[in-house]
Amino acid sequence: MKVIFTIVRHGETFGNVAKILQGHLDTKLSERGVQQAINTGKYFERVGQKFDFCFSSDLERARKTGELIMERAGEAKQVHTDPRLREHFPGSLQGLPWGPKLFDILTTSAGDVGAETVDQFEARLCDFWDYLLPSATGSTTPLDSAGSHIVNVLIVTHGGPVRRLIISSLVIKRGYSVPSQLSQDLQLGVPQFLDRRVGNCCISKVRVERRDDGNWDGSVLEYASENHLDPEDTDLNETNVDNIAISNL
Repeated sequence: MKVIFTIVRHGETFGNVAKILQGHLDTKLSERGVQQAINTGKYFERVGQKFDFCFSSDLERARKTGELIMERAGEAKQVHTDPRLREHFPGSLQGLPWGPKLFDILTTSAGDVGAETVDQFEARLCDFWDYLLPSATGSTTPLDSAGSHIVNVLIVTHGGPVRRLIISSLVIKRGYSVPSQLSQDLQLGVPQFLDRRVGNCCISKVRVERRDDGNWDGSVLEYASENHLDPEDTDLNETNVDNIAISNL
């Protein structure tokens, strides 16, 4: 069994525009965010990409992005929501305008404000990943119902999970292979790599294949690409507040 995961960050939100630390706040997509999601769906439709399943964070900005994409690129239209795909929880700092003071608190005393630790954050992301890809020999996966040898799965989540799941959990800790350019970038150092822009509706791709022993071999095919979006769909000056916060913890 082979699975191709396409991992998309949600479209722009009013919280992104206001540059607040959103965390688990249920913020809505802005007009541009809606258009980003629609155009991403149109891109998948144009290249003939169809998804057998869609999983998203249960927060509206991710769920709505998934729905708009699946309207154009889904074999089935249902979006399965899962709270394990939520953004990092920054405790009492949630909803506050981003600035140097918040950065200092998150990087030096996150526990004092009730923020989720990096270990807790990564653990729930990996728990979701392992739910879809159990490693025990003979175990079943929710993806088996697709009834095909190659299964295409859309995951819509947030900037922090894109970074932590793909780079820290899958590549660094689990040894997933990466394209040559990503490999060169990783040689610069993990912190520098985690600082890479993860824009709204960017696309990452991960391919996995099950071995005879029940375990999975994985490779990252693409990371945080915005090539499918028109220039007017992106804000290259955007401050990805949640991304910056979690990449520096």
